[in-house]
Amino acid sequence: MPEFIGQLPKNEPAWNAISSVQSCQRYTQGIHFDCGNNSRLTLTVLSPNLIRVRFSPVGELTSRRSWAVNLPDAEWNIVDFNIQETDELITVETEKIKVCVQRHPCRIMCFDKSGNPFAHDTDLGIGWRENQIINWKQITIEERFYGFGERSGLLNQRGKCLTNWTTDEFGLHNVNG
Repeated sequence: MPEFIGQLPKNEPAWNAISSVQSCQRYTQGIHFDCGNNSRLTLTVLSPNLIRVRFSPVGELTSRRSWAVNLPDAEWNIVDFNIQETDELITVETEKIKVCVQRHPCRIMCFDKSGNPFAHDTDLGIGWRENQIINWKQITIEERFYGFGERSGLLNQRGKCLTNWTTDEFGLHNVNG
């Protein structure tokens, strides 16, 4: 019997790519972007150094889950931010960071106050297939990736393909003595 070492090939559907920004609308804590084909991108300014990015290919953002690491939007203080629009970019800026959304095609670029880039989309940007959403980001040679739960091996997980998942089932581990 032949042996196979490595990953087996997968026949998965192709990724759908986010299109161009069709329109945008400011709201109290951020800005909504219509990206065509019913898809929606939302930037929410939570603090001067924290802007949450959410995407839905069907236009409706999922509700906040109990295991989310940040507070519900209503519990954050309202933060001053400016929006500037040009034919090429829509820029959301706080006193500490700036997030630029390229219109054609929709791509996200982030900068600190000194203009240093971080979390820039690659040419692929945001994509989806079936019930999965992905965002391709540029990384620099000095960036490292730590955490990801209980993993064996070295602390730096750079270069590995990891799956993060969680459950929020009531009573799953509830054992009465």
